Amino acid sequence: MPTLDHIFPIVLVGGRSRRFGRDKLREPVMLADGREGWLVDVAIAALREVFGDRVVIVGDCDGQVAGRADGRLPDEHPGLGPAGGVLTALRARCRSSSSMAGDRDQRSAVEAPTVEDDGRWHGVFALSGDLARVRASTVRAVLDAVERTPDAWAVLAEAGGRIEPCIGLYRAPMLDVLARRLEATPPLLSLHDAAPRERLATAPIPPGEAVNINSPDDLATLPPWT
Repeated sequence: MPTLDHIFPIVLVGGRSRRFGRDKLREPVMLADGREGWLVDVAIAALREVFGDRVVIVGDCDGQVAGRADGRLPDEHPGLGPAGGVLTALRARCRSSSSMAGDRDQRSAVEAPTVEDDGRWHGVFALSGDLARVRASTVRAVLDAVERTPDAWAVLAEAGGRIEPCIGLYRAPMLDVLARRLEATPPLLSLHDAAPRERLATAPIPPGEAVNINSPDDLATLPPWT
């Protein structure tokens, strides 16, 4: 597989955890390697294993949550859901010489990679911060599909026949697509149908790897890692 340096790995945060009743990203969970961590660490660990220590959190969150990642990027479209976070990251990614505005408790900024290599490897790889069983193999399954589909604008995981827009790669052409959708009246917030059908590729993953946490009951009934 070619270099992954031109893919910008992000974890989407910023949801209000209304159904959970408290900040779910700080909930204690077991990670894939057996270590104890917070819920947000699951997605961070999956991306780090593939891309290294350059995972950036996108969105507003508790400072301690932001400190779990390698950088933080404020959402330019707060309140517009994951689509706003992906658009924010794509804009940062597509600036030829850009540095991330966020930090890790005033640590050094994280720079977005520049556009120089094979275009299929340009883009933003996004995971939601509330994914409880995503792992590095999930990320690699999507990247395998990325390699096979250079003309796709988005390459998303598919779990049990369901598209998972918060597990996947968004290439540069999606910047204009998402900008138009969010500028519409009312804004079109869904990522499920954002990419034109002919420009969407999917990667099958086990349904259990797409489980996300919305309530304490979801966490209480979470199956063990396999």
